[in-house]
Amino acid sequence: MFNKFESFLRKKVVKQNTQAETLDSQFSHTPSVSLQDLYDRYGYIPESEKRIERVNLNINWPEDINSKIENAVDRILKRISIAPAVEVININDGVTLKLSMEEGYGKRSVKMALVDEGAKTKIAELDCYMIDSADTVPSKAEYWDLGHRVVDERYRGQGIGTKMINALEHSLQHLANLDQRTQVITLKAFQLGVLNMALKLGYIPASTQDRSKVQDIYSFKLDKFFVTTIHGIGNRGIRRPGVVYSMDVLRELAFEAGLGDLSDDQVRSMGVDPIFRGNYNAYMNYAFNIQLKKEKTPRPMQ
Repeated sequence: MFNKFESFLRKKVVKQNTQAETLDSQFSHTPSVSLQDLYDRYGYIPESEKRIERVNLNINWPEDINSKIENAVDRILKRISIAPAVEVININDGVTLKLSMEEGYGKRSVKMALVDEGAKTKIAELDCYMIDSADTVPSKAEYWDLGHRVVDERYRGQGIGTKMINALEHSLQHLANLDQRTQVITLKAFQLGVLNMALKLGYIPASTQDRSKVQDIYSFKLDKFFVTTIHGIGNRGIRRPGVVYSMDVLRELAFEAGLGDLSDDQVRSMGVDPIFRGNYNAYMNYAFNIQLKKEKTPRPMQ
């Protein structure tokens, strides 16, 4: 299902989460700054979005959305197989939430898509894969990698991403209740926006190293980082604003790329494109990645 590199990354996530079990589970760093404050402190100015035709959706999520998700998960579990089992939940007039689960090689996946049925447009989507249980033995928890999260640029800024993550979390909470086994959601954040949102949603660093990285970001060590926009290179052409890089890493990579022994100012002026030269994996792999996690512990079934 995954290539060797993806498999390696997932095993690394499990290792980090296993180490993180010794950390204080009550990591209390909830950001008090807004995303715009972060951008301002790091001197990052998002590029003009005038070319993007914004679509404002007045989505009123149903008050009983959690029970609808639970019922959808229950129906899916009765017929889940290697082929995806799909349930559709009506959210608003013309807007649906499609929840799918499948089994494959001993792993589960949970996927969600918010769809504007009238426009036949996918507004947002999340893909979450269970990490191979063989990597976590012995473990009282199941680990999930929330590896794909995206909101169509036209619909951003309306809280849709947060609502989608909440919906995914509730589906995994229901699985935790049914199996009486903790479900641990992990995600990789290398954008200021994703990091800020995840911390505010209660995610915590997955290891002591990740905790140190978070503290560095929010200590505003401006000389250590470069924040930029990654344009639609690979991965469905998604534009990613606010991607964080370590200045030390960029200088080293620039030297290896034959660009010379550059100063911080020279690297900032040049940007990352001459270093990575369109190699999408390089843009992502050399970003300042921070692993985060959130546990959904079992609750007694009513």
